[in-house]
Amino acid sequence: MTALSRDGRTLIFVSHDLGAVETLCERALLLKHGQLVADGPAPSVVRSYLDEAQAGRVAGHSTRIQGDGLVFEDVSILDENGTPVTEVLSEMAMMVRIHYRAERRIPNPLFSVGITDGSSRPFAIASMLIDGVTPEAIEGAGTLDCQFLSLPLQARSFDVWGSVRGEAGYGDIIDWQRLCTFTVRRDEVDPGKSSLVVAMNAPVRLPYRWSSG
Repeated sequence: MTALSRDGRTLIFVSHDLGAVETLCERALLLKHGQLVADGPAPSVVRSYLDEAQAGRVAGHSTRIQGDGLVFEDVSILDENGTPVTEVLSEMAMMVRIHYRAERRIPNPLFSVGITDGSSRPFAIASMLIDGVTPEAIEGAGTLDCQFLSLPLQARSFDVWGSVRGEAGYGDIIDWQRLCTFTVRRDEVDPGKSSLVVAMNAPVRLPYRWSSG
């Protein structure tokens, strides 16, 4: 298809593969329920689609979760200033705050909080099962904060998953499940670069450099 396009032929490419759309097409049309909602350069239209899809995910999730004698009333994201947000800056600190209500005394509950890029499998996790840091007991209403000191993440939406186990380390009080969704933004992104370089590639952004010999 690339060769045909370079020969000057007109091609109509219909796909959900956003990477292919941006690679193969100069112009893109975005359809929603059969209606045209965007028409323009492929990177711009793809960015519009991703922004809308991610905003829908952030706004569309309820965080009240009922477990075995424990309820998560709300789960919120706080920025480095302690302000509740749905969007955080890459490389900055982020806090996950769990508002819970324990219907009975729960000794040494083991909380786990993970970050995923859409699946149930986390690429980063904070777990009391691993570090051994746990409240002596919880009862009634309270909050638990988990702060990630730096987010080396690409600009896109991510899910926060979590669970709680009993003090023995087995038997879920709250099953492993999605708690909330947040979006990462990078201020330094060059607007002339492909939006998919940021939005669709590997979620974690690690420092690196090239060299040749």
